[in-house]
Amino acid sequence: MLKNKLILSVIFIIAMAFCVSAQTKKFSGYVNGIPVQMTLTRDGEKISGTYFYTRFGKDLKLTGTIDAEGNFKLKESDAGGKTTGEFTGKWTEEVFQNGAQLSGEWRKPNSDESSGFIASEQIIEFTNGGKFTTKSFAEKNKPKKFEISVDYPVLSGVNPVMETKFNQLAKMRAMSSVTEFRKAMMAQTTADLKSFPAGMTNSLGVSYNIEFANENIVSISFLLSEYTGGAHGNYATETLNFDLKSGKEIKLADLFQPGAKYLKKLSDYSISDLKKRLSEMSDDEWIKNGAGENVENFASWNLTKKGLMINFDPYQVAAYAAGPQTVIIPYSELSGIWRKDMMFAGK
Repeated sequence: MLKNKLILSVIFIIAMAFCVSAQTKKFSGYVNGIPVQMTLTRDGEKISGTYFYTRFGKDLKLTGTIDAEGNFKLKESDAGGKTTGEFTGKWTEEVFQNGAQLSGEWRKPNSDESSGFIASEQIIEFTNGGKFTTKSFAEKNKPKKFEISVDYPVLSGVNPVMETKFNQLAKMRAMSSVTEFRKAMMAQTTADLKSFPAGMTNSLGVSYNIEFANENIVSISFLLSEYTGGAHGNYATETLNFDLKSGKEIKLADLFQPGAKYLKKLSDYSISDLKKRLSEMSDDEWIKNGAGENVENFASWNLTKKGLMINFDPYQVAAYAAGPQTVIIPYSELSGIWRKDMMFAGK
């Protein structure tokens, strides 16, 4: 009897270990530049879930494997079980990233042609039924050779008054660059249009990530990508940190005690962290200028579970090839200057 109880206990512990190891995460990203939403459960070497293109909304099933280093392969199939594609890529979770990141390729069945794929974890912890949907705006002008594509979040299921305030502000932030871009494109002369590379189009794209959301705070990052000729496009990040209790946007200075020298703290930590990671992609002077004690250097930031995340755009602290950079400053590092009455994601 004792032996049987022991065996049952071991089986239970093993089963619980597997339950604990399984993790389900939501991602937002792009396949060949087309927005997608994805939910994946990682359980040991197995990985499964669903995804859909946000402008079509039809779920596709995903099943596959992932190794200890995060390399994964996923088979995509439709409702009838027909294989419609395959993802191969890498799942990473770095200390300087807010949540898991996916990157790799998507292929049609029996095809050598592939499309790039990237996605970022959306950290949503509502307990009151709150949820996000995506609203899209698109514009295309063939004579002037430009197109615009904007996605922004719409919040529902929480306080209706706060939802309205947040949704208005999120739309305004996402659309803020559209008017200026359209004006510049409409001002193009015939000579401008003739000199633009054949077969290419000027473009503006705006997407978003939910860096953190619960009943108290919503923190969103918007990625602006613009191409108007040249070797590559330009990228920039704008953010929205919103207090769902007060109905107001949170400014960086709101987080700290009056008179606190918070810019020096953010600068010192960021410079030290970036120097450790960027090596040949930057130099000390470049990092010092881009992450120095200047409020403009810290205009893009998010509240996350890990800490205060600072976003640095391409060229700000390193070469374009290094891509955008993020630094996450643990809340413990800010305890001496943080306002104790300010609710934040880490508490």
